[in-house]
Amino acid sequence: SSSLAMSSFSKIISCETVDARTVAIAEFAASMKSAGSVADDVAADMLKSMSTSGKATAGEREAAFLAARALVTEMGAVSYPFLTSLLMPAFKAMADKVKPVTKAASAFATTLVEAMPSSALPAVMVHIVNDEGLKWQASQLKMELLLKIAAKSPEETARQLTLMVPMVAGLMWHDKPAVKDAAIAAMSAVSSCMENRDIEDHITDLTSEIGRAS
Repeated sequence: SSSLAMSSFSKIISCETVDARTVAIAEFAASMKSAGSVADDVAADMLKSMSTSGKATAGEREAAFLAARALVTEMGAVSYPFLTSLLMPAFKAMADKVKPVTKAASAFATTLVEAMPSSALPAVMVHIVNDEGLKWQASQLKMELLLKIAAKSPEETARQLTLMVPMVAGLMWHDKPAVKDAAIAAMSAVSSCMENRDIEDHITDLTSEIGRAS
């Protein structure tokens, strides 16, 4: 039931040890799987926890992202529409001052993108191209996700190039070396998904020129 699932999520938040939290997350994911969907009140609860700020609630944010990652593996496709909506909170969390939060958020986003079918790429891209209120750390993660997307889904990536290329190109001049390097690698990866051989031959030259100019 929804109330049972909600109480099991609350249990995750209130755990005082890592071991207890691990058990609570497993129980939560199992209860969601048996319910067959993520109830609206549970979804709101998770989002609320992810949206907290400050050191005092860092454990709550971390636990929410760990729980979301557990749903990816435990529930599979039925959970993807809901979990995709949590990508923006995950991107925002990349600038969190508490490292375990950024680690959990990154792991969740990566696990979700790796698990989702290639046909779901348009739904993922909606969040990847949205940079509203995000810091540079989010851009770096997005570029790393594009590497995985290009490797896994070259045909679908080629269809999304009109969205990807302007965003990635803009980051190739970033003042943060980590973002710039990630963007150059992402541009090379997504561009290689093109089927136009005439253009493809020039991509490596183009990316190295942009890298030199930046």
